[in-house]
Amino acid sequence: MVARPSPRTIVLAVLAVVGLILAIASFVRDAPSDAAEPLVRPDPVTGPFEGLGVWVDIYDREAWADPVAAVETMVANGATTLYLQSSNADRIGPFVFEEETVAFIEAAHDRGVQVVAWYLPHLSDLVVDKARTRAAITF
Repeated sequence: MVARPSPRTIVLAVLAVVGLILAIASFVRDAPSDAAEPLVRPDPVTGPFEGLGVWVDIYDREAWADPVAAVETMVANGATTLYLQSSNADRIGPFVFEEETVAFIEAAHDRGVQVVAWYLPHLSDLVVDKARTRAAITF
């Protein structure tokens, strides 16, 4: 059984997305014009955002305790995308549960579930926010 997200979780997720958008906009604005690597793809992939998704934040103890079982429950309930929080600005590094993150990603991919990483920035240190966002994306 997949637990319904609490209103607090929904608000935090929305704030995370807004924060990420603002951070990306700041990076794009501050990027040198001759930047070798574009920050926005010319052909963005939208598939992961078109089906039923499940959000797992770093406080979801049950899911992190057994990522494989959590993914199996998600799939059994029709989820096609897993939105997985990597960390937040209050934590020491870009991943709170690195080994479990690997387990989530492998279990999701084995079952045809797409994974979208997310990081909750504070926007008070954009260098840290950018580094952690990139770490989650490239993981």
